[in-house]
Amino acid sequence: MDLTKFWDQKTPQSPGGSEQIIIGPIDLISPQGHLETQQAIVIKDKKINNINDLNSVTSQYPTIKPLPAPDYIALPGLINAHTHAPLAYLRGAGHGKSNMIEDLFFKTECQLTPELLKPLSYSYIVDGLKSGATCFGDHYYFIEGVAYALERIGVRGVVGECVGDIGTAIPGDDRWSKARDSIENWSFSSKIKPLVAPHAMDTVSEKLLKEMATYAAKNKLPIHFHLSQTNNEKVFVERNYQCTPTELAQQCNLLGPNTLAVHAINATPNDCKILKDSGATVGFCPSSQVIYEHVAPLDLFATSQLPIATATDCAASNDGADLLSELKVTSLFARHLKCPESYLTPKKLFESVTANPAKVFGLQNEIGSLEKGKSADIVFIKKDLLLEPLEDALTNIIFSQGSRSVEHVMVAGEWVLWKRGLVKASEDDLKQEFLGAVKEIKKRI
Repeated sequence: MDLTKFWDQKTPQSPGGSEQIIIGPIDLISPQGHLETQQAIVIKDKKINNINDLNSVTSQYPTIKPLPAPDYIALPGLINAHTHAPLAYLRGAGHGKSNMIEDLFFKTECQLTPELLKPLSYSYIVDGLKSGATCFGDHYYFIEGVAYALERIGVRGVVGECVGDIGTAIPGDDRWSKARDSIENWSFSSKIKPLVAPHAMDTVSEKLLKEMATYAAKNKLPIHFHLSQTNNEKVFVERNYQCTPTELAQQCNLLGPNTLAVHAINATPNDCKILKDSGATVGFCPSSQVIYEHVAPLDLFATSQLPIATATDCAASNDGADLLSELKVTSLFARHLKCPESYLTPKKLFESVTANPAKVFGLQNEIGSLEKGKSADIVFIKKDLLLEPLEDALTNIIFSQGSRSVEHVMVAGEWVLWKRGLVKASEDDLKQEFLGAVKEIKKRI
């Protein structure tokens, strides 16, 4: 094959059938956040076998002809740390609604079934993939359906069954036993990992929160939950426990280095200190938070130097899964709230969708950066006129381009997006299945 024509193919064929592929020359974003030019990425057995300047790599592998990619910038696959993919059936429904969670979500979600979850997940996962997300942190009901959808499309997931015994759309004492059974009989590929997912501080009893925290610690699993998501949650916890939601989470042993505490819109300075001291990461979903109630106190997060994982949340409260655009929104809120510029530099912003969520999910040795030994999860950004002049690549990608420049995506060394089209599934088929599931759930509402 003429490798100079590789990128013009309608479908991504192997450039030579070799188990070892070299892509270069190519520009890439290094773990330090710099644009490294004239690089080469060596891929073998689904992993990055080497990264170095093109001359060094070609001299090391003289028998392998590199696949030239001078028109692209390579990014590590992005991680959308907090999604509820099946809620795409409520896309746009959250605008102008108050008390959205109880009055909209819970009243519709109680009609969901395991069979509906897989097709309902397709829209949001594809949306996220086309913005460069290769891994999704999903926290929802009948989570096996989301896992199946992720596998069909070919991307990664860290997923957990939403559990609540005193609230949620599907409350019950049996929810946690079913979630445990799912974890202990995990039937998915290595790209899909389980997590422990209590819903929130006002929907899970103190006893069950402690039990779930103990289980997560014993089994070395991440914990992913809503924390201080709404004013209603804050009032409930203060009335019943005489403390803040964050203080309750601390008392229940939920906070630690593998904890993603999402939202924290009512966090106090003391809450931020508790979160920082515990090593937890805060899930920050600015567009969703504004539509729900109000944005979280990013200025307090900055004062405490809290690590954040920027995410989109769900289509009912954000409409889309464009993670790169969400980074721009995050930066603008940081500026509006007068956060120190050092807190969210372009590099640190980018880490909030790469290294930070990889660490909190325990995947820092596998994904989150382009480095030797990590999985070949690579996003290829097209270098076109709209990206120029390319003086600061990360700034341009975040503020000028967003997802529209994502052209190709590879997960574990396999193409999953090619010329913005799906590789492992038919988008037309997914659309028809999704719309059929939407029609069915809306009949039940």
